[in-house]
Amino acid sequence: MIFKRYQFGFLIRVILLALSFALLMYLVVVEKQYLRGIYVFAAIILLIWSIYSHISKISRDFFTFITALANEEYSIQFADDKSNKALQRLYHLYNITAKRFQKVKYERDLQHLFLQEIINQIEVGILAFNSNLDVLLYNKTYCKLFGLTSPKSLNDLNPEIKKLIIDLEPGNKRMIYHSLNGEKFMLSTHSTTFVLKERSLTLAYFHNIKSELDEQELESWQKLFSVLTHEIMNSVTPISSLTSSLNVRLKKDIANTGNAEQKTLTLLSEGLDAVSTRSNGLLTFTDSFRKLSKIAKPNRVEIELEKLFERIKTLFSSTLQGSSIKLKYEISAETPLIYADPQQIEQVLINLVQNAIDSLEGVNNGEISISTTISNGGKTTISISDNGIGIPSETIDKVFIPFFTTKAKGSGIGLSLSRQIVKMHNGTIEINSVKDTGTTVSIKI
Repeated sequence: MIFKRYQFGFLIRVILLALSFALLMYLVVVEKQYLRGIYVFAAIILLIWSIYSHISKISRDFFTFITALANEEYSIQFADDKSNKALQRLYHLYNITAKRFQKVKYERDLQHLFLQEIINQIEVGILAFNSNLDVLLYNKTYCKLFGLTSPKSLNDLNPEIKKLIIDLEPGNKRMIYHSLNGEKFMLSTHSTTFVLKERSLTLAYFHNIKSELDEQELESWQKLFSVLTHEIMNSVTPISSLTSSLNVRLKKDIANTGNAEQKTLTLLSEGLDAVSTRSNGLLTFTDSFRKLSKIAKPNRVEIELEKLFERIKTLFSSTLQGSSIKLKYEISAETPLIYADPQQIEQVLINLVQNAIDSLEGVNNGEISISTTISNGGKTTISISDNGIGIPSETIDKVFIPFFTTKAKGSGIGLSLSRQIVKMHNGTIEINSVKDTGTTVSIKI
């Protein structure tokens, strides 16, 4: 509607200009009235100026409006031209459009600030950078971890850390050990890549897990000290009590008769035997602890799983026959070999199979199965399953604690030793159990 009014006004001016030219030619050529021709010519000049001013004003204001939008200067406002209704409506539309753009920009900026505040509250360092290593996004935690204020590029980082971040493969986690102003950080780092507006970007995350690891380490030490204290006190307390009572008895005999009575000597001999037995038990416990804390570095070689499993089956053949337990294994085509220390990995399997045999005591149709699969990360998973009595839910979290055992004659180092060996092979060991149904131990190596 506004454009039609503008067209109509422009058309009227053009028609008037054409008529004025025709009148001028008539007065000058036909009527020879030059004075009137001068008046008409002046009117033509005024019409031309009117058309020019009209077009110039609209073009200038339109250019000003478009320039303001391009520069995101949405606060621009045009005064209403009450003398021209068409322009009045046009400027009104300009103002409405500018206000709407201003509202959109305000909401966009508000959303940006909201999202920025959210990522600043996250206690994980966040960094986005492009292929030129230019930083596009970061949060306060990232700046705090690396002592930066307004990072512009990865070049602002320590060269070693910069290389670690660049070399980080998307989807894989990596540990970065970093210190700043005397404070040490243990950063779990991973990244992901994505394409935005035909640009390849990388988003990296830095999680300081030192405090969590310190808490876990402290908890592990507390559990270990608790077990050590319990075992040592169980040995030392009866020894102390027995030696004290024997000493009192011996001193009493010597004080009364000058010699020890035969009964006292018999008690003394029996007591020394008990002290010797308990001391040997304490030495055995100490030796077990030494074995647990001093595991040799694995000497990795190529191991054929079928030969390894056959050797395990042979070792337990008499026990299995005597207990009527079946042991079977199945090796997938993708995992015929592993690279590990033969003695150490065999010791792990012996411990796990022995635990499975113990859990099948009193169970009819006992069965142990060993199987292998390939994991998503390309590692070999060895699973040892049984249909035994299972592990109670209240104790399954404690089975890897050194010297913790539910067996009457158990040392409590089998699973702890196994986990240590698997960990030194850069692997993991997990246990799943359902009471009265069975247990599965999975080793990824």
